[in-house]
Amino acid sequence: MTKKDATINDVLGAINTFSAHVDQRFERVEKDIVDLKKEVKEMKADIEEVKEDLAGVKEDLAGVKEDLAGVKEDLAGVKEDLAGVKEDLADVHGTMITKEYLDNALLEVRGDFVAQIRGRDRKVDTLIDILREKRVITVQETKKILASESFVKII
Repeated sequence: MTKKDATINDVLGAINTFSAHVDQRFERVEKDIVDLKKEVKEMKADIEEVKEDLAGVKEDLAGVKEDLAGVKEDLAGVKEDLAGVKEDLADVHGTMITKEYLDNALLEVRGDFVAQIRGRDRKVDTLIDILREKRVITVQETKKILASESFVKII
């Protein structure tokens, strides 16, 4: 072997060593790419799941929106009903008899009743006086008759 051969062999050895290192690096890069592809695939699957979940949420929200529209309609109906009740209550309040009115009316009726009874009592008194003067009834019978009046009189 000549010195020149040794140099070529050294160069070839260095190239082989370099080539082996490059091959190792490429293998690691290829492995990393495979791992990255696997992770990207998993991420895509996760994204698809999220998309499906979001589609479900979107459907649920559409259902909620429909339910809210129904509730809104129901509330409008309740509002109308309450307006009717309010009007009815105003009518009742306008025609309602108060305690003061009833007290006054009862006092009026009582006064009329008392006046009527007293008028009849005067007639009975006049009749009793006539019967006593004509001696049809006795004093004792007069007292008995007067004791049975609506409003007892003291003689």
